[in-house]
Order: sequence, then C-alpha cells, then structure tokens
Amino acid sequence: MPEHRDINRRMDFRQDTLLRFKEEILTPEQFEAELEKPGAELYQQSLAQGMADGDPLTSETTDTPDSAVFQAIRALETKLNYLIGMDVLRDSGQDMPEERLVNISATGMSFFTETSVSAGDKMKITMILPLFPPAFVEIPARVVRIKHMKKEKTRVSVAFVFRCEYEETSIIKYIFKLQREQVRAKYLHINRLTRVRDDELL
Repeated sequence: MPEHRDINRRMDFRQDTLLRFKEEILTPEQFEAELEKPGAELYQQSLAQGMADGDPLTSETTDTPDSAVFQAIRALETKLNYLIGMDVLRDSGQDMPEERLVNISATGMSFFTETSVSAGDKMKITMILPLFPPAFVEIPARVVRIKHMKKEKTRVSVAFVFRCEYEETSIIKYIFKLQREQVRAKYLHINRLTRVRDDELL
C-alpha cells in the first residue's frame, strides 16, 4: 500500500498549460449515470482509425535526437498531427471547447470558472488532449476545493473519477508529454547559453 502511494506521488506532477476543455455541473443522478458509461475508449478507437497509420514521431530518421533538424521536424509533425486531429474531430460532429489555462496532474485539475459551483459538486470534464491521435475524453470529476476570486470568478479544483484505463493513461501520457517539452526547452536554453559563453571566450 505505501508503495502504491509513492507511485501516485511520483506521477502527480502538476503542470500549467493551455488546454481545450469545458466543464458541466451534474446532478447526483447524472453523475452516477456517467459512471456507468464505458468512457471514451470506444470513441478513441474509431478516431484512431481515421488517422494516418502509425505515429510519425516514432518513425526512423537519419538525424540524431539532439540535432536542430530533428527538433524542427519533430515540432512541425506534432503541430500537423494536432491540426489533422482537430479536423477529424470537427468532421465527427464534436464540439470544440475553447482553449483555457489549467493546472493539471494525473489525478485532477484546477481552473477558473464563472459557473456557480460548491465543494462536493459533481462535474463532467470534456477535454481534447493534443496527443497523437488527439485524445477526446469526458471524465466525471468531484469538486474538492473552491476559492472565490475577483471579477466573479472561482478557482475550482477537481479530482478525476476514471471509468476505464484509457482515460487514466491518456492523462498520464499528456502530463509526461508536457514534462518532456519542458525538459527539452530547458536543455536547449542551457545549450544556447553555453555556446554564447564559448563564443565569448574565442
């Protein structure tokens, strides 16, 4: 049991990011009904069939991962994959949530809302995660904390209630993706500073 808690703590890194999502307050009856649904796994399987075969980011390349060309191609492919995925979602008739600032972890998220909400309320969080293929998930959640802010806004913290492994692994995969991007950006920044200092010594 202690080992399981340690694993959860290691996975529960919090990340600030812009994310397309929307929240919906549920009655207790609606919340229980949501828990009975199979989750987004079946939808995601059908979405994946509409995408190109395989993930271009895992294809072989002659460039090394540290090269500038590799990094540029990787960034371009990621953006193209996301745009293709958004087109697939639009063609499937899914509404596109607006992009908003969130603080997200493997177990929950916090965000600002103008919706009237109280601690203990139940919600459904609809998110589009910019993965390959894009992950469209609707996750039931419990409001665990609220903080009233200025301008009639409220900071809401929710805990996810996962219904299937796909929902949980999609969130974790997205968190790790954000962490890799941060580490890569920090590495490139340090590398640039090092080159500048070396040039100054010449």
